[in-house]
Amino acid sequence: MSEFKKILIANRGEIA
Repeated sequence: MSEFKKILIANRGEIA
């Protein structure tokens, strides 16, 4: 679950 959240945050950060 932690990995998924981390990926989601990283993806958002990259897009932003």
